[in-house]
Amino acid sequence: MKPPQDAEKNARSPGQRAGPACGLPRDPAFRDTRWSLVRRASGEGTLAGPALNELCRLYWFPLFSYARRQGSPPEQAEDEVQGFLADACARNLFTQPDPAEGRLRTFLLTAFGRWRITRWHRDHTQGRGGKITRIPWDLAAAEASYQSENSPGLSPEQIYHRQWAACLLENAAAAVAADYAETGRASLFEILSPVLEGDSPAEGYAATALTLNMTENAVRQAAHRLRQAYRRELTRTLAISLGTTEAAILKDNLAALREFLVTV
Repeated sequence: MKPPQDAEKNARSPGQRAGPACGLPRDPAFRDTRWSLVRRASGEGTLAGPALNELCRLYWFPLFSYARRQGSPPEQAEDEVQGFLADACARNLFTQPDPAEGRLRTFLLTAFGRWRITRWHRDHTQGRGGKITRIPWDLAAAEASYQSENSPGLSPEQIYHRQWAACLLENAAAAVAADYAETGRASLFEILSPVLEGDSPAEGYAATALTLNMTENAVRQAAHRLRQAYRRELTRTLAISLGTTEAAILKDNLAALREFLVTV
């Protein structure tokens, strides 16, 4: 089994995606990823809004990419994703898979495929947008992101899984960057961020130590702590997206991220 850092090395840095990142709004109330909280997302608890918001935003772009690869024009693909996610929230689809199996990602893809066939044509007669509650999203930027990632060799299913992996990595990096910014360490993150891709700081450790007015050993320790924080965020985001905190499932999916990111 390849270690998760192999996947991290193949990830783009947070600013490299064309258009918006897959970024989830950071909500401290949803830092705990126990399945009980995911289940409460479909209920009337205080976490219903934040939890569903995070899950919907995490899957928006992968589902949009899937619909585009299936042949839907950009505006239709957007409407399909918006309609499906509204329907998923209304019918509590996020809580239907067994959390012990961690199959939320594949479950939602299958459900979306069926929804497009059985519901889209009927709902579309209401006019573009219908009566659904829309998730704010920049369609032009999303389409630019899709085009920039477009690889003719990928099937709709492959591009869905690829974008899911890319969104996980981008969101984990963005969350860590926000944590560093909140504690006055934004410049430290910016300088050390290449270590998230398995590289050394751009100037090397010795030169970076001079820039930061730190010892080289202190810089290496800071880089190690940054990688640890990134791994924790990646695991946390993965747990949210799969609907499970089962260690074995998370470990297998972390190892699979690199496979999903490989262009066919």
